[in-house]
Amino acid sequence: MLQIELPTSEEEFISMMEIVDSFLREEEIPPHARPIKGLFKIAKSLNLGLRMTYKGSAGDSAVYTGDDLTIRIFSWFEERYGNKLGMPAGPGRVAIMIRGDFWEAQFPGIWGTVKFDIIDRITDLPIGLSAALNSRELRAIADSYIAAYQAMEAICQIRDLPMVTEILGDIDSAVNHLISNPPHYGLSKWASLQTVEKSFKTFLTIKKADVPRHHRLKDISMLAEENGLFAVDKNLISKIQCSAGVRYGDEKISKDEAYEAHRLSVELSGLIAQAVFSMLVHHSRTQKWCSIQHQSFL
Repeated sequence: MLQIELPTSEEEFISMMEIVDSFLREEEIPPHARPIKGLFKIAKSLNLGLRMTYKGSAGDSAVYTGDDLTIRIFSWFEERYGNKLGMPAGPGRVAIMIRGDFWEAQFPGIWGTVKFDIIDRITDLPIGLSAALNSRELRAIADSYIAAYQAMEAICQIRDLPMVTEILGDIDSAVNHLISNPPHYGLSKWASLQTVEKSFKTFLTIKKADVPRHHRLKDISMLAEENGLFAVDKNLISKIQCSAGVRYGDEKISKDEAYEAHRLSVELSGLIAQAVFSMLVHHSRTQKWCSIQHQSFL
């Protein structure tokens, strides 16, 4: 367990950071993940509510609480690890539509009760636009962000399973095709279809079922349901399904269709990932229980 005290001077702060960094190394936390993980560890150990994002820089005053402490923590890791912090520590990103335009929304790695502002997680969102958003728009953005974040977290829980790295790659491709200039809506929807297809096929692989080699989501969904997965609304499936021709412009896809497919594919894949994770946890607990029961009869 991490043992630290709230610093009251720069010397004490540096000493605390060395202890925290050493603790993270022992836990084999890679450098790119240490700033956020370290912030969480400090917040939890000192029982502090620290925001994960910040603006500005630490002042000269000896303040080691609140945003000042957050800034000092991130600055320390930046000075210590430099370019090694370049790899993102969070579960990925999605596209969010704001007033008809697409914006990239980044997801941080979060542990515990660290706070952050969702608007700050939208890449390059102009101050003028963010200030003009009304409460209804802000609520819609927050709802979309939270739903997608929860889904991405669920997917990342099983990222070591077959095809899950590819699922995350397909989500990233869908985002790229939406926010590129010019955008490619057909390619984005195809990536969204691939996201869901591979999610179903991951479930079928874990169930040791035959995995079909086609792209008909309705049929694959029914096969997964027959093997124990929850039923998926056929209307939802139809909003993600598309032909391979979208890659060549044979099937025209609108902006709204591509965005809906992207949003639904992330959320559905998150639900499938949750089902897979629960299944694996149940299997692990069953094996442990059987082992205990076996030992009790020895």
